[in-house]
Amino acid sequence: MTIEAFLLDILKAASENYNTTVITGTEDPNFLNQHGLPNIRVIPVAIERKISLQKDARALRKLYKIFKGSSFDLVHSFTPKAGLLTMLASRLANIPVRIHTFTGQVWATKKGPSRWILKQMDRLIKTCATHIMTDGRSQAEFLVKEGIVKRGEIIILKNGSLCGVDPTRFSFRIEDRNFVRKRFGINEKDLVLLFLGRLNREKGVLDLAYAFKKIAPKHENTYLLVVGPDEENMVSKMRQICQPYEDKLLFTGLTNTPEKFLSAADILILPSYREGFNNVILEAASVGIPVIGSRIYGIKDGVFDGETGLLFEPGHIDNLAKCIEELLKNPDKRLFMGQAARQMVQSYFSRNDMIQAYLEFYHRVLYA
Repeated sequence: MTIEAFLLDILKAASENYNTTVITGTEDPNFLNQHGLPNIRVIPVAIERKISLQKDARALRKLYKIFKGSSFDLVHSFTPKAGLLTMLASRLANIPVRIHTFTGQVWATKKGPSRWILKQMDRLIKTCATHIMTDGRSQAEFLVKEGIVKRGEIIILKNGSLCGVDPTRFSFRIEDRNFVRKRFGINEKDLVLLFLGRLNREKGVLDLAYAFKKIAPKHENTYLLVVGPDEENMVSKMRQICQPYEDKLLFTGLTNTPEKFLSAADILILPSYREGFNNVILEAASVGIPVIGSRIYGIKDGVFDGETGLLFEPGHIDNLAKCIEELLKNPDKRLFMGQAARQMVQSYFSRNDMIQAYLEFYHRVLYA
């Protein structure tokens, strides 16, 4: 999912310059063929998102054997668990260049022993890697403050994000807007709030449901469209919370065409408790819709409060509801923020600029 959502264009560019291999959890080792990347070798390795000592040990052994039996010059890992296992295995196998990109800290919202243990895992990643990157400036500051890295040790490409945004794909299209709205029985004059991402507690979707319940009685022509895979039985919980207004709460699972749902929406809402630099923010901005997001590292890098969207304190349902109402009542403000957001993306977060930055970085560390 991470590869298909963020890394395809970077992999394409890398494969045109280097012999490139992808190692990921997949049951279809040919999945890149459908994306026009048949020259990239795919090696399936099952890596659990949650801690599982037996499965993690098995994945570590398999990664070590792959690295030891290959002649890789550079390994680059993304996501927390994959990063830990990959950096450990590549260090043991003596891969010369070992890069990890931090995309958000699992322990950021934890307390007690679990926070300490997970934090040590990130310190281990840093110890095993030759280069550490983050996808945003506020996350870099957080890592420095928490003692994971020292100032000056962390690399941020361009203005941050994993891959920038492709404005040709993420652009407003009236045909997509009409198609999605017709599918769900939404009229053009109705207003659509959109959540786009994985459904779990840390994404703040229950807070969003409570906030929607607050504003729904006063905005009868407003719908909440929730797009993404349900990881923790959030759909039924959100339905229960919004029971009096359940007909205004719409769900669809994982999508490969998020741009269609963004064109159909009026406001994107991300009430997360922790995030890396969330690329959905940039995609929404590129389509020209404002974002309401929690004021946390990762989100505040991509939302200019009061200019391209609104920020609220995470977990504050009343503040979230107030932000939603503010934009629902002010169509001119929504339009102004959406236009400003699109200009911001075009100026600072170009996909082509990010691809070039990756290639220049790889060349520099390989031939230093």
